[in-house]
Amino acid sequence: KSVRVHSNDPDAPVYLFQLSGEIIEDITIHPRQIKFGYISLGEKVHAELELQPRPGFSLEVREVLSSNQIVRAHVKKNKQENKYVVEATVKDNTMVGVLTGNLSIHTNSERQRQVIVPFTGEVLGDLQVYPRRLFFGSVNKTSECGKSVFITLLKKDIQIHKIEAQPDFLVSELLAESHHDDREKNVILSVVTKIKKEAPAGKIQGIVKIYTNSKIQPVVEVPVSGEIIEG
Repeated sequence: KSVRVHSNDPDAPVYLFQLSGEIIEDITIHPRQIKFGYISLGEKVHAELELQPRPGFSLEVREVLSSNQIVRAHVKKNKQENKYVVEATVKDNTMVGVLTGNLSIHTNSERQRQVIVPFTGEVLGDLQVYPRRLFFGSVNKTSECGKSVFITLLKKDIQIHKIEAQPDFLVSELLAESHHDDREKNVILSVVTKIKKEAPAGKIQGIVKIYTNSKIQPVVEVPVSGEIIEG
């Protein structure tokens, strides 16, 4: 930072002060965010983060709370290296979908009494849908507009039985063409959803339903939103 001092000094009417320094945290956290990545259904996954106190500060971690009941946290102190390690574990679960939440770490620091560490991940089932929501934005009533949803079949025996779209002015079609994920060798299908020309003007609040033979994901719902405007 710099500060300019203006005065009536003829030799130096403006004097510039340069200010420099460093703000040191009481606690350094690594990593700042926990990414569990893709998790198989029923799989136990864990990740660790380290809490390192600044020199001269005696850190005490009093409590670690998780905002998501699927993720539990355990804290232990490493006395030799003068740091704490928090282990976050995704417990055995039966819920398929995106996993999000925060770890709330409570300490004895006056400046960092509560430290928030977000975590993300996704529990995979028999198929994966992307995007999870269709947004058309503003669409002219007289124009045709289509949006695609990509379905990755994670198991060979999984099939798509039918596709339904609501309300009636939305129409969805499962394309016959498919391709494979080169890394995982999974089949990827696409569903195209279009707005009919006779659709009324106004907000779009709809849904695309994908029916499958999966026992854990028999119906996958993709919300549809947007607005149809007059041409």
